[in-house]
Amino acid sequence: LGLAYFAYIMSNRYKSDARFSFGTYKMEILASYTSALSLLVIAFLMIYHSILKFINPESIAYKEAILIAIIGLIVNLICAWLLRSSHDHHHNHHHHHDDLNLKAAYIHVLTDALTSILAIVALGFGLLFGADFLDPLMGIIGAILVLVWAIGLLRQSGKILLDANMNEPIISKVVDILRLFRSDIEIKDLHLLKVANDKYTCIISLNSIDPIDINLIKKELSKHEELVHIIVEIYPK
Repeated sequence: LGLAYFAYIMSNRYKSDARFSFGTYKMEILASYTSALSLLVIAFLMIYHSILKFINPESIAYKEAILIAIIGLIVNLICAWLLRSSHDHHHNHHHHHDDLNLKAAYIHVLTDALTSILAIVALGFGLLFGADFLDPLMGIIGAILVLVWAIGLLRQSGKILLDANMNEPIISKVVDILRLFRSDIEIKDLHLLKVANDKYTCIISLNSIDPIDINLIKKELSKHEELVHIIVEIYPK
């Protein structure tokens, strides 16, 4: 939560800084990527300690542990509800595009809540039926779920950090506009860079037999609100 909040503060503080030519959005994505990496570490630690408990079982203070797990669950559910409300509010103002930084914080809290639930189940059965093996077993199951969520978040945030956006739907729209604009246009280069949750910079290099007004191309492309920075250069064939 602290990492997500810090990313928002830094992104807002430097949003007008000329050194960040494409904005500060990737500060938030870097935070979500870092958060996902920390989730991976946590998952492996959960697996490691669960295996140790299988090998060397320890006595458990069941009643005290259950109480702490319930308190942890309540706190995490409150945090998850607050983050979810913030996420829905953010979506209503951003055309339902993901805020990965907020999503990372939400997944962190959700995984905490999940491990609390698994702990309560394991401790409850251990207290009632003496099933001590459920404690480390639930730890491994929880860790696997955390791993799945963390890997998904890593893929999403890593894709944006590496500018792997060329399969976005807006690309086909840009190509269609260029083709309709002039049939003899040859697209030499086309690059898409994500600079906000639902905003892109588009850099286009074209070859054309006849002269073309660059401003007309920009005007047509700017009809798509997703494109906030449009750079066009034209070379004669």
